[in-house]
Amino acid sequence: MSYYAEYRKECFDIDTFEDENGLFATKSIKEEKRLHIEEMWVKPELRNKKIGQQYQSKIFKYAKENGYERVSCTVNLYNKHANETLAKFLNNNWKLGWTNGDYIGLIKEVV
Repeated sequence: MSYYAEYRKECFDIDTFEDENGLFATKSIKEEKRLHIEEMWVKPELRNKKIGQQYQSKIFKYAKENGYERVSCTVNLYNKHANETLAKFLNNNWKLGWTNGDYIGLIKEVV
């Protein structure tokens, strides 16, 4: 685990998972039985190889094993890949959850 990942865990209770392909980070919203994806990043040279879907599979497996009912994430509209990212999530059965003008929140049931 990187020092930055340790810092995020200590200060914000965010769990970060890193491997040779990229990383993802999650935060538990226990009172809502929801696991929130704080970040997901895949190395540029490995994009469009379904690594993000592999990360999502790991997240949903963890969520199911730990009693979460939903997984959520946000897409920052100022991210240069926002349209592409949003389309990928919506094409994988995520539902629109909320927006605050800068972010679009997405949510998906754990099955």
